Amino acid sequence: MRLRTLGKFCVTGLFISVLAACGGGSNSNSGPTDPETGNLISVFGSDGPMAGADVAVYGLQDYIDNNDSAENLLAAPATTDPVTALADNLELALDAGLGPFVVEISANETTIDLSTGAAPVFPSLLTIVTSLTDDRVYATPLTSVAALFSILSGENDADSAIAELASNQLAVKAFFGFGMDADIDIFTTPPVLDETTTTLELQQQVAQYRGANEAFATVIEGLGGIEAFNIFTLFSEELILEDSTFISAVQAFTEADMTARFADASITNVAQLLGADATTLADYAIDAGVNEAPSNVIDSDVDGVNNVDDAFDFDPAETTDSDNDTVGDNADAFPNDPAETTDTDSDGTGDNADAFPNDSSETADSDNDTVGDNADAFPNDPSETTDSDNDTVGDNADAFPNDPSETADSDNDTVGDNADAFPNDPNETLDSDNDTVGDNADAFPNDPNETLDSDNDTVGDNADAFPNDPNETLDSDNDTVGDNADVFPNDPNETVDSDNDTVGDNADAFPNDPNETADTDNDTVGDNADNCPTVANADQADVDNNNVGDVCEATSVKYHFDFFYNQLSSDTGAFKAAVVGETVTQATGFIDIGTDVDSTTLDLGSTGTGTFDVRADYAITEESLSYTGTDFSLATALFTDQTLSDDDLANTVTLLNGVLSFTDEAVTTDLTAWGANNYIGSGRVTLNGASTTLATAEEQALSVLSIADGNSDDADLNADYGIVILDIVYGNDGESTSIDELVNLFSVVGVFGLDGAGNVALSEGSSFVSGLGIADGFVGFSTDLPATTGTYTVSPTGAVDLVIDGESNYGFTDIEGDLFTLGDPASRMYGVKLGTGNTNTDLSNLVWDLQGVVIESSNASLNASTYSGLSAFFNDTGTLLTLSGTVNKAVAAFSGTALPTVTTGTETFSIESNTVTVAANGHLSPITFADSGLELEGFVTANGGLLLRIVNMETVTSGSTPAGLQVGETLYPVADAPFTDNDPLTDDTPQVCDEPASAGACAVPLRDIAEGESLALVTDAGQILIGTWSEGGSGGAATTTPITADVRTDSAPSLDTIEAGTTVNITQGVLFGIPLGAL
Repeated sequence: MRLRTLGKFCVTGLFISVLAACGGGSNSNSGPTDPETGNLISVFGSDGPMAGADVAVYGLQDYIDNNDSAENLLAAPATTDPVTALADNLELALDAGLGPFVVEISANETTIDLSTGAAPVFPSLLTIVTSLTDDRVYATPLTSVAALFSILSGENDADSAIAELASNQLAVKAFFGFGMDADIDIFTTPPVLDETTTTLELQQQVAQYRGANEAFATVIEGLGGIEAFNIFTLFSEELILEDSTFISAVQAFTEADMTARFADASITNVAQLLGADATTLADYAIDAGVNEAPSNVIDSDVDGVNNVDDAFDFDPAETTDSDNDTVGDNADAFPNDPAETTDTDSDGTGDNADAFPNDSSETADSDNDTVGDNADAFPNDPSETTDSDNDTVGDNADAFPNDPSETADSDNDTVGDNADAFPNDPNETLDSDNDTVGDNADAFPNDPNETLDSDNDTVGDNADAFPNDPNETLDSDNDTVGDNADVFPNDPNETVDSDNDTVGDNADAFPNDPNETADTDNDTVGDNADNCPTVANADQADVDNNNVGDVCEATSVKYHFDFFYNQLSSDTGAFKAAVVGETVTQATGFIDIGTDVDSTTLDLGSTGTGTFDVRADYAITEESLSYTGTDFSLATALFTDQTLSDDDLANTVTLLNGVLSFTDEAVTTDLTAWGANNYIGSGRVTLNGASTTLATAEEQALSVLSIADGNSDDADLNADYGIVILDIVYGNDGESTSIDELVNLFSVVGVFGLDGAGNVALSEGSSFVSGLGIADGFVGFSTDLPATTGTYTVSPTGAVDLVIDGESNYGFTDIEGDLFTLGDPASRMYGVKLGTGNTNTDLSNLVWDLQGVVIESSNASLNASTYSGLSAFFNDTGTLLTLSGTVNKAVAAFSGTALPTVTTGTETFSIESNTVTVAANGHLSPITFADSGLELEGFVTANGGLLLRIVNMETVTSGSTPAGLQVGETLYPVADAPFTDNDPLTDDTPQVCDEPASAGACAVPLRDIAEGESLALVTDAGQILIGTWSEGGSGGAATTTPITADVRTDSAPSLDTIEAGTTVNITQGVLFGIPLGAL
């Protein structure tokens, strides 16, 4: 063995490339000093690379036999090129064969490491060429160590050394590869970039390989260079890989130590070291292989797991000890149980815990009776091991050890307790009818319902209603009188019929009179003889002798009538107006609105005549001139009742064929049927025909007539109701103190659930509120409701008192509770009964006539409009609503000094909505229209009608032109550059001088430029503007901007100040839809 040559291995990162040409020859490792030549070989040396080094080629066996003399050379002596570090085209001896060979590169006095610019750290490198091929073969520090280990472990035999190459290559890469990929072949991978390394993957492998060799050279140099390596090579493979000094040096390695050795100080990583051809590696961290801590890449037992992850560094058979019991997982039968390592009987239980370690069928003896639990029928009972009859009772304790159905005989009667119906009674064993009484003592042994017959009537006591009476056994009606003696055996309320009229004495109002049994009206006259059995009339008065009592011939129909109308009025101080609500109902159920109110006669034709109370309640912000004789023009305390004097008008109202006529007035209102018991009408109506102050056209009324039956109660209102509220206050409402001459509108859409028992639940609130003066105002939207619950009361006449948040709302409802009408003089609440299961398909092609009252307010005028003659209809899918028709309007301009001038206007509708959806209860989604502020929201009612809230909010801005310099077609406004100085307090109008300047100043005071004057100026940007001055002016098209949707989303513009030239229009109102069928 040639140990003397080991000092020639240099670990300087030198790379040798052997190019094997094609050719044949023997495998003899001997040859002449000047051999005949045959195959060619090229050698490349690199201690990064090694230039000017000597190259020698030997047969592997000759080299092992220490025959590296000149006569054993297989090629003529050569040196690597001083620039390329290549020894090209070395010719091998003809008898050199195809290998195996040893190629040795040796440094001489002129050899330079091209990476460091200095002499190599080690003077020799070695590689083994197993056979010549067309591929290039390389010798490096890593191939040198792998070849050394193979020669040392090959026992002086070339074939054995080659057999060791693969495993030793793995060991070398594991210990000295510094994180290099394990699949890189150190014998075939180039250590430098050349014409074969054309892909990024190959260049990455070259970079890792070069980095590992440079790192290895750095470590050896740090240990003392060649002297340290000579000592290192004297160790065996195992000792080398376990040497603490060498391992510490590897672990202490840093990349900075390596790059500090390079001749070019600007090179900081291996990619740069590889040169210009490595440009494709610019984004690849090719130095990763030498950055990883060496301790993470050492694998002492070469089992493929680095020491840092190997629980057994020097045991190749083990890598992991999961339960930390010092026995490796491969040998440990219980790798996750630190208490166990062996299972002798392979039963899955470790020997330490196994009570029977040599018996695979047993592991435990819970009761310590020497019988394993698996074989022990009673593993927890030391007194039992066997259960012959498998009845869970051990043979030792079992009175019947061979009978699985028995274990005990408590009464010692030889019948087991399970079969013995009376296990503790030696006198009984059977209970045939399972009634807990033994057959020996049971009077009815086969009847589970009976055991005794006390009266010996063959009916058991349990079934015998009279167990001690042999004459009775049944009481069918449970009235304690036996069926044999009971005249009404199936009626618990009766037992006797004294007059034998088949009606028992208890129910018979006349028990001793066979001709009478009932007195419905409790007037002591039997129904058979009573001429009015439903109304008490003990005197049986019958004026017309038609056998019908006089009291039964009076009508019981009740009528309720409501006006909700608007008046425009004024006093000498400021604009005022009134909203007047008049509700009439019968005196027997009138609404409590104060005393001494006026009375009006309502003539309902053939149905009779009744006297009604007129509601007259006025608030502080309202005035009324509806009736002569009382002056309401002065403000009164809030909701203070006033006494009305008669206006000397009969005010007779006649209902004939659906038309309600005020016979003493000039105007009639058409009422249209809405459901079975309600009539709706709208129009211009004047109750005060004698008024000399207000014109007839100034009153717009919505009328509701409802019919009740005199038997109303809370149960009539037992459903969900769609609610629309309209509240109107003209003048200052006392809440917005900063705004004068307000027109206040407030409308609500919601759902009230009335439970038929006086309770109300409020939900689905949708409220618009607005207030307008001449120069300012406000708008808002809210989903809040005043409360979530309330109460209500319905009187027999249909009068309704609805209490929300402590405030009563009075009104009435009809017979079936389809509609209720509530309110005060300034507002109305209309509630309509809702249905269930509504869909858009149900609305397909339906048509309604719309009627109602709508208030159109602005900061310039006030319109009190009656919406009559307007129709609404859905398309064939029930998703689009069309409004069409013409409505009339009373238009009044604001005035602070005189009565308003009222004119009549009309508006024609022909507009289709956006998509509409309907909820199951009939609640319609807000109905909007393209490019419009118009919005409808409300309900399809249970009887097919509509109830809608109408809202329309918009701003209208008149067209105008600002003052400024007109240059051609372009106007430069005075409010913008180049005129403005951004000071809002400074007038930026240009000034001119009328007299020549004197001493640099104008001879007279400057004046503002006038309309039409020419002006030339230079802007800050150096632009020259020459044009004519314009003072601007009004004109142009007005711009209308809908804001209803913005109010809903709280994004509407502020109206704290209404800009000059801007009109704000706000419309709110209520509409009823009279169903007209389908298109």
